[in-house]
Amino acid sequence: MFFSFRCVRGVAAMCVPVAAIMALSTAPAAAQTKIAITNPSFLQPSVKDGGNSYISVGTRNDAIPGWRVTEGGVDVLSRDSADTRNRSQALDLNGAGTDPGTIEQKIRTDGMGMVTVQFRAKLNNAHSFCRDNSRARATQQEFVVRFAGNRDTRFFSLGSLNEPASSSYTDWQNFRAEFHPSGDFSRLQFASKTPNAHCGPVITDIRATQT
Repeated sequence: MFFSFRCVRGVAAMCVPVAAIMALSTAPAAAQTKIAITNPSFLQPSVKDGGNSYISVGTRNDAIPGWRVTEGGVDVLSRDSADTRNRSQALDLNGAGTDPGTIEQKIRTDGMGMVTVQFRAKLNNAHSFCRDNSRARATQQEFVVRFAGNRDTRFFSLGSLNEPASSSYTDWQNFRAEFHPSGDFSRLQFASKTPNAHCGPVITDIRATQT
């Protein structure tokens, strides 16, 4: 059996079989496995349209199927209020009192391989209070995405309605974050870091894959 080799001139250690080079260059990319997310677009509970329509959900409340509010509180926005252009509803990580809102969902992950979380987010201009109140308009809307108990945390700052970090953040934008899984199961969290717990960032359409 004969092999053809390709070498780097003057470097004996850099001689590699051409067949091996071809195998490496044509090797398929690592397969992605879809991870099931329950209620990824917050269509439950269904919120009736009309005005600034939303439902407030606090801790120890199972009103949002698949998700648990672990800190503060959140608002589920109706389709019209969310204005996602794909008829999704959305979640406002606004918080309650002085406690920013945090939600989590336990998802199935393989202990090996990276997990990619994709979602849409924007500055909260859904509520009239957030649009019209001078303090709310100046508030920095920030949040983190993480696996609970995991060292990996991804921080996102959208700026404020007065001074967006990007002019595009007043409309829906796609975001992504990568994490090492916590094990066979991981607790995916979205946590507002908005200082005064009013008018937190808005999120929807959450997806996850693992390679």
